[in-house]
Amino acid sequence: MSGAKTSLGSLDKARELANEGRMAEAAEICETHLREEGASAEAFYLLGTARHATGADSQAGELYRKALYLEPTHYDTLMQWALLAERNGDGARARILQERAGRIRKPA
Repeated sequence: MSGAKTSLGSLDKARELANEGRMAEAAEICETHLREEGASAEAFYLLGTARHATGADSQAGELYRKALYLEPTHYDTLMQWALLAERNGDGARARILQERAGRIRKPA
């Protein structure tokens, strides 16, 4: 159980760093997590967010795809990938992703 707690703690730290704009550090934690703990939707999502923020759009899209493969209802991934698709001129994909997100969590 402590391994899972440590694992979640590392992703919490990665999220905190990403929120502070420290994308390289957040990405490093996510990469370590994936290497040591294995595939995780949350780790792929956070790493994708870090790549998205630094302009590595193709990497971000691939990471978002992996996150959704593991957890098809990961709301944050759906919304981030929709933003990425919109930014890259793929309005159709953005709408599909937004519609999926809308079925998961309706805005209050």
